[in-house]
Amino acid sequence: MSDDKDIAIFRRFDDLNLLSLLSLQAEILGLRQSLRRTCLLDDVHGDEKENQYSSNFKLSRDHNSEQHKSIEALRHKLKDYNELLLQVSQLNTLNPPRKSQLSSLKGWLNDASNGFLNDEETQTWHPDTESLYLTLATDLKETDAFTEMMQNVLVGPYHRLIGHRLKTGKVVDSETGGVSYDKRKIDGASTMIATLLSTMFPVLTIFVLNVLQSTNARIGITALFTMVFALTLARFSSAKRVEIFAATSTFAAVEVVFIGSASSSGNSALVGSAANATMAVATRGA
Repeated sequence: MSDDKDIAIFRRFDDLNLLSLLSLQAEILGLRQSLRRTCLLDDVHGDEKENQYSSNFKLSRDHNSEQHKSIEALRHKLKDYNELLLQVSQLNTLNPPRKSQLSSLKGWLNDASNGFLNDEETQTWHPDTESLYLTLATDLKETDAFTEMMQNVLVGPYHRLIGHRLKTGKVVDSETGGVSYDKRKIDGASTMIATLLSTMFPVLTIFVLNVLQSTNARIGITALFTMVFALTLARFSSAKRVEIFAATSTFAAVEVVFIGSASSSGNSALVGSAANATMAVATRGA
């Protein structure tokens, strides 16, 4: 874990933290009710000195009254409650691990040769739900589905086929042969692939539209390529919906402009108007 912060993953224990908070809360409510009863007894049935405890803290403290003892007990209990409440709040700001990080840790733990876990500890990282854990890695950022697939699926085969020869990974456990790959390099490879796809799409689309002679066929292919382009954006990038909508509208506008220029002059004006409308939508979305 010290060599690879990506697998510095620990259980949140949300249920136990909340149970402790509820328990402390119940104790504080009970102490508060007890303090109120003590104050009422002193005010109504107490002697001249006890009647002043509720309004004179120094007198109550000097005589170590029941009111003072109750306040002291409340103070200690509130300290425990407030500290735990703040700790749980801070824990909730820590990120859960990515699926690839949890898989890497579990893969190392499943190696029978390490003998790290025994008895109840074997169930520590057994659940597959990422929200049950937190990670100490501080450089987490939103990743797209394709980058996640590269980390979860492609890195293993790459290491077995090529990576172990090129020694591109960092050995984090010499006994089991555990290797970690720099997330920045994986993100860079994912960005490069996504960039190549983004440059190929418009050219490929224009090439196919140029081959077709029928306007209806071109419109159908335009709809198909636009849908594939939008799905590719959703899969290969972390773009938001409005960004995907804007990029898809712009891509569709390019296709419509080409169809308009390739159509007859009668249809060109109609299609050209559609292109202008689509460009306006794309500009507003951007």
